[in-house]
Amino acid sequence: MDRFEREPRREDRPPAWRSSEGRMWEVSPKSRKEGRDHLTGYEPHSREATARPREVARMGGSYGDVAIGVSRKKELTLVVSKRRSREGPAATREEQTLLAGSARPMDLTRGNVRVNAHDPKKSAVAFRASHRKSPRSMMARLKEVVRERDQQVLEEQVPFLSRAGERKALRRLQKLEEDLLAKRERPDRPLLRQVNARKQALRQVLTEKTAQERRLRLLLQKAQEASRRRAGALERADWLSPLLLPLEEEPPPPEGEGEAPEDAGTLADALLAAALEALPEEGEAPPSQEETKF
Repeated sequence: MDRFEREPRREDRPPAWRSSEGRMWEVSPKSRKEGRDHLTGYEPHSREATARPREVARMGGSYGDVAIGVSRKKELTLVVSKRRSREGPAATREEQTLLAGSARPMDLTRGNVRVNAHDPKKSAVAFRASHRKSPRSMMARLKEVVRERDQQVLEEQVPFLSRAGERKALRRLQKLEEDLLAKRERPDRPLLRQVNARKQALRQVLTEKTAQERRLRLLLQKAQEASRRRAGALERADWLSPLLLPLEEEPPPPEGEGEAPEDAGTLADALLAAALEALPEEGEAPPSQEETKF
């Protein structure tokens, strides 16, 4: 990671990520007007026509971007892409855009990080996770990738996710200072001053990296809240949709069906009269079984 910071440069030039151009700041996400709400640095797969991630937050500098999008699947997609190098050459298409249709997992055992298949080491990087994951856990996964993978776009655009080099250098300087002070008779004062100056510079770098990381974590938190709001709105819409449809009038029954015939009352009366006539008069014996048989 720190090889980009060790490249030869003029003494008065800070590393690219510490320059005014290279430092990343939160910028407005792309507008939703005219369908331009696509995710910076991400070309969706053809199957993502309606479920593609839509940009809700972004950090950007002159050299690259970190954009976060949300989708209907309740997922966050974070994309790190490169615009150009410090010396001016524009980035290649693979560095500028993650091509979802042909991208491959960076780690086959954990496929939530993807890179372009053509040149994985010089490719835009996409990290996808559920919006239920906390920003801290997502940051931990990103740091793991930065620490364990030789990936140039990540090293150039988000070097603030790695602080192991500065901490290791601080420990060495602390040990050197202790050794120098142990020589109480004749400590090397000029060297002690150099050690202290270097320690102060390293602490300043750590402070700046911590501030940059905090910006990204807050950006993830903002995107996570936006995703949850969107998912909640979709769920409410799905639940309410049957209730919001206009009530349909029940169609009338077919002609002649479900209606009593006009002479129904007359027929019933005739049957009742015939039954009454069949009853024996008072004091008359009922008919025999044989008489009632058909």
